[in-house]
Amino acid sequence: MLERREQRACRYAELGEESVRLDEELAPGAPARVWDSIVGERETAEDSDRRRRAALGRAAQSRVFLEATVEHHRRHSATTRGR
Repeated sequence: MLERREQRACRYAELGEESVRLDEELAPGAPARVWDSIVGERETAEDSDRRRRAALGRAAQSRVFLEATVEHHRRHSATTRGR
């Protein structure tokens, strides 16, 4: 019986916490804050995506440059050895 009382007390405490949370969610301005948060997260994700795409573009350019440089040195080495 004591255990049931403790369980009920715990449940009442949880319901009280849920009530407070719901009051905060329904408070004036709360939806706007949630919306602002969502928009901010989206802008951050879009900015990260732009940076990632730019980094991939620079990496691709570097790869092409390095491949051309290696090929140039190979040709030069082959020409030098042939002499």
